[in-house]
Amino acid sequence: LDVQYTQAPGPAVDSVAPTLVVTSPSLTTIATPNAVLVISGTATDNVGVAEVTWIDNRGQSGRATGTAVWRIDYNLQPGMNNIIVRASDAAGN
Repeated sequence: LDVQYTQAPGPAVDSVAPTLVVTSPSLTTIATPNAVLVISGTATDNVGVAEVTWIDNRGQSGRATGTAVWRIDYNLQPGMNNIIVRASDAAGN
């Protein structure tokens, strides 16, 4: 008896990172008297966006509401607030 086993190929590896666009605020540096800044935008991915997260220069972090269309209600602290927003997919890209 001769048996040849050929393993089916596994699922394709997703190596494409999502693309994120901030639509509001439209400027990268702003001054505001408001205590809350609404940051919003869109995110796309070839497979799907799993989450949109943020981190700031003060050690705070969180998750946006939504993924393809997302929104962050960010509580400003007195002084400079540096905020990084990131989209990721299920593969961790």
